Amino acid sequence: AGYVLIALNTVEKIPLENLQIIRGNVLYENMHALSVLSNYGTNKTGLQELPLRNLHEILQGAVRFSNNPVLCNVDSIKWQDIVDDSFVSNMSMDFQNHAGNCQKCDPSCPNGSCWGPGKENCQKLTKIICAQQ
Repeated sequence: AGYVLIALNTVEKIPLENLQIIRGNVLYENMHALSVLSNYGTNKTGLQELPLRNLHEILQGAVRFSNNPVLCNVDSIKWQDIVDDSFVSNMSMDFQNHAGNCQKCDPSCPNGSCWGPGKENCQKLTKIICAQQ
């Protein structure tokens, strides 16, 4: 019913493959339905993969990414397909990773956006491909 906060982790992968919708009835800092903050450790370790491959919709609230220096691929995601149009302008995306450190999206990803390596991690567009609701 609320928000998803992923913060202060040093693991390489947080698999949330079954998450489909974030309702955002309650928002982190009264603005964000999904916040991914400061997920790193010493020696360039930290969160590299955040496979949210079934996340199709955020009903209310914006998305914020900050201080995730080794996080890959989420900068390729078409967030406007997931986030409600009225919250897109409030999104805060601070992507620091250099593309050379990440595996590219699988060539079979039709839109060039993915949650991680492999064709199973291609972003499935729902709003852009289907009619606006």
